[in-house]
Amino acid sequence: MDCSSRGPEFNSQQPRGGSQPSVKRSDTLFWYV
Repeated sequence: MDCSSRGPEFNSQQPRGGSQPSVKRSDTLFWYV
């Protein structure tokens, strides 16, 4: 829920910077699972 709400906001403000962190965040989430 948090990721979904924060995803679009970051992409809208910084599509370039949001693209990189998105991949890194996915990896961290996978590890946590």
